[in-house]
Amino acid sequence: MNFNAGDWGNLTEPPKATLIFAQGLTLYAGPVADTEPHRHHAIQIVFSFAEPFHIRFERESLSTRCVAVNRDVMHQFFGQEKPFLFFYVEPESEFGGHLQSKLSGAYECWESGKSLLAPMQKSIGQEGLSIATVKKALAQELNFVTPAPRMDSRIAEVIEVIEKTPHRKISVPLLASAADLSESRLQHLFKEQTGISMKRYMLWKRINDGINYAAHGRDLSTAAYEAGFSDAAHMSRTFKVMFGIHLSRYFANSRSIQVTIENLE
Repeated sequence: MNFNAGDWGNLTEPPKATLIFAQGLTLYAGPVADTEPHRHHAIQIVFSFAEPFHIRFERESLSTRCVAVNRDVMHQFFGQEKPFLFFYVEPESEFGGHLQSKLSGAYECWESGKSLLAPMQKSIGQEGLSIATVKKALAQELNFVTPAPRMDSRIAEVIEVIEKTPHRKISVPLLASAADLSESRLQHLFKEQTGISMKRYMLWKRINDGINYAAHGRDLSTAAYEAGFSDAAHMSRTFKVMFGIHLSRYFANSRSIQVTIENLE
């Protein structure tokens, strides 16, 4: 059974999961297990079109049906194998810049007041489940009318170089040369602009590559090698730190998940 937003409130069994990739964006629709405390670089928005879920932060917790979690915020999600919609947005993207401007703290609860549930469910029901549909609904409901905050052009150039480099393995001196900055200044400016170090950013990109390869049917050892990890154990440890759950929970059997690459151009 595939996901249909119009039926989510009446699901009695977990349907087949759907994973959609686009540049800087990932959409997951499917059953989610409880996680351990974790943090990752993406801004994360979680939707439940049925009952509320529970999410815990370092100093507080809440029950809700829609929450946006800011980048690099420690959190623990209690999914209990129920179906959810997870939308991951890299904050360096233009859309991520818009979204970042709407987040004033560690998280924003968007179930009441600035509610996104009904319009999101309506949009997916009418247009189908896609990253384009979710982006459009978010932009309309959150009123993305002003230009997104611009990133320093030198850091944007470094990110583009990293994006085009196989395994995301490139030395700091080469990146500093591309940005026409000293190594120390580049590392300081990169963290100032993105919130994380270049080393952690490249690790984030590699784990996304590994997820993509595993979701497309590679065994975990092959996916790890192609993504630039030393072995499957290294990739699995990284995934658990960033997502709070074992990688094999979702990607040991590629037949349990439907994968799509979406072109947004």
